[in-house]
Amino acid sequence: MLATHLGLAPAELVDRYLVKRGYGYSLRVVSTEAGPACILYDGGCSAYEARPPQCREFPFWEELREDRGAWGDCPGIVPRPQARPAQADEVRGRREARAPPA
Repeated sequence: MLATHLGLAPAELVDRYLVKRGYGYSLRVVSTEAGPACILYDGGCSAYEARPPQCREFPFWEELREDRGAWGDCPGIVPRPQARPAQADEVRGRREARAPPA
């Protein structure tokens, strides 16, 4: 649980780190020199092991599904280079070579 990880009572966690949104709560967003950031982000997630569902599900939030450009707002997402077709063919060939005969 996040409160335990941060050494806080649940009520203190709510007061210091959360904001009411609709029927639930969301982590606060703070202003930084680089722009808006999660209140738990300090060069990395300060509560990664105990992160709440809000964080575990990012970037698959409903409001972001259609806007991949918004994914760049999270420093935890690092784009991977796309495989070149030659690389994909090489990997496929190695996989097929290891497959048992049909």
